[in-house]
Amino acid sequence: MIGLKPAPCGPETDDSNSIPLQTGFQWHLPDMDTLVDLLEAEILQGLESNVTMLSTLTPVPDSHTHGRVLVLDLGGSTFRLCILELFGEGQYKILCSREWQLDSKEINVSFFQSLVDRVCTATIDRYFPHTVTVGLSICFPFKQTKPNDAYLDVVGKGFILADEIRGKNIALLLQQQLETATKKQVCVKAVINDAVSVYVAGAYLYECRLGLVLGTGLNAAASYQNRVLNTEMSFFGSSLAELLTPWDLEMQPAYRERRTAHLQLPLFQPMEYMCSGRYIGELFRIGVLDLAQKGQVFIGQRVVLGSAYELTGETICQIYEGSSDEISQIFAKYNVAVTEQDPAVLHSIIRNLITRAAAALASWLVAFCRVQAPRTHDTVRIGYIGSFLEHFAYYREQTQLFLDAYCAQNSDLHFDIRLIPHSTALGAAISASQKS
Repeated sequence: MIGLKPAPCGPETDDSNSIPLQTGFQWHLPDMDTLVDLLEAEILQGLESNVTMLSTLTPVPDSHTHGRVLVLDLGGSTFRLCILELFGEGQYKILCSREWQLDSKEINVSFFQSLVDRVCTATIDRYFPHTVTVGLSICFPFKQTKPNDAYLDVVGKGFILADEIRGKNIALLLQQQLETATKKQVCVKAVINDAVSVYVAGAYLYECRLGLVLGTGLNAAASYQNRVLNTEMSFFGSSLAELLTPWDLEMQPAYRERRTAHLQLPLFQPMEYMCSGRYIGELFRIGVLDLAQKGQVFIGQRVVLGSAYELTGETICQIYEGSSDEISQIFAKYNVAVTEQDPAVLHSIIRNLITRAAAALASWLVAFCRVQAPRTHDTVRIGYIGSFLEHFAYYREQTQLFLDAYCAQNSDLHFDIRLIPHSTALGAAISASQKS
């Protein structure tokens, strides 16, 4: 039976829509103090590594920043174009916005050309009669030698990096492709990680201390000792092995290698595997298949739920929050009939996965804030973006409950997690408009 043990006074895990699951393994949460201590130790080590806690060249946001910027926002599953006008004093207006799903998972020259082709569907001349000022927001880790360049070495979120792009300045590549396509002078003024964008926008608008991205993937950025850090949050969590289940090991066999992911490559992202929409969706798929074989769900049916990673974070939200009829429609795509008893089992799987994710997420946030400002006793504002956290109310509620439970017993802190709409675009625009 899965026996979740939240922190004292933390989230409850029982509900009338859930039932005990006979899995054949134990799965529980240590108390939150233990999780925070483990992650704080990792974060302190990460400050000395070249894999996490990466200093960026992004300047601290200036509230007087103004200008017009074309922002290209490359996320884990979408590409977005925004044209923003900044007026200073935290005021801005979005003049144009378009979004596309990303079809290709291979990042090569053609991939970037396809982005440029989409940009050209907007009426660039209308907004930029002369020089086009560009800010890039990118969800992948990259290296910089100056604020307006970016070199990719590794990528995650299911993408593959082609050799022709590895180690190349993708900002220069995009600038050249845009100039050829638009026949205008194009100047890429800033390249910024999507999590750094969220931090910059949140700090600009609400004095947020940290920016969080939790959608397809996971990352965070913040200020630390007068630097803006891209924490590469997804690489942390190697010390949380006690939280793992056979489902995790099936999804990521590399867990058995016991890597210290926050200190070394190759790419391994324990926090992302545990907390993000892409991987919670896959853990759910693996869990359903396991319990179907054990006769706990979809009894007597042959269950094949598509290929790996086919069930997305959005699907998990729909199953958890949907009616029985809506759940039936989802599984009808896989020729699986949902009986009266099945929704309770599906809810239980999701609740266990989300409760664990919320505990890990809340623990990391507390651990980082203890390192960032050990003597702070006021409200910690955290800006976030990401469809999975935004649209999954239960995930947000559980995370806030874990944070509140910890603070009630350990400090005078209060965590205020707030959505920052358009933050990846706004952060890139602010950085591109600031004087170097």
